[in-house]
Amino acid sequence: MARSANVRSLDAMRHFRHALARFVEDATNALTALHMEVHRALEWLEHDRPHYWRNEVRRCYEQVAQARAELEKAKMKEVAGHRPSCYDEKKALELAKQRLRRAEEKVELVKRWAILVRDEMNEYRGRLGALERCLETDIPRTIAMLDRSIAALESYVEVQTPESSEPLDVDPGSTEST
Repeated sequence: MARSANVRSLDAMRHFRHALARFVEDATNALTALHMEVHRALEWLEHDRPHYWRNEVRRCYEQVAQARAELEKAKMKEVAGHRPSCYDEKKALELAKQRLRRAEEKVELVKRWAILVRDEMNEYRGRLGALERCLETDIPRTIAMLDRSIAALESYVEVQTPESSEPLDVDPGSTEST
């Protein structure tokens, strides 16, 4: 089966080739930036946040201990023969315990999110694998084929007819080939 092409403009082919090469460059840069952002987010979630919340848990334990000590100290005081209600100290202890519970919850929450994000990142990488292969192999092959086709068509345009010594009356900007 004979294959033919109706090429009207070598300039259009050159422009398409350039646009395709530019697309590969832009898409590769975008993927690289995206990979870096995802890696930074995962690093933040797997290392920075757990470290932060573990430190918060330690700090909250210290605050609970401090609030307990303040409450015990207040309970031992006697004012005019009777003990104070220690309302402020009890409230401070409850608040410190709430902060501790929140920090402990955050430690667990960050662990769960890190696992979830890691799984999603692996799925993302798998899905982008086809695009990356296309950018690394398929499109460069297509560009090479376009280069060969453009070179062949340019050679064809330069061929002179046997009857005359003048080149074919075909404008390189509007070349027709079969």
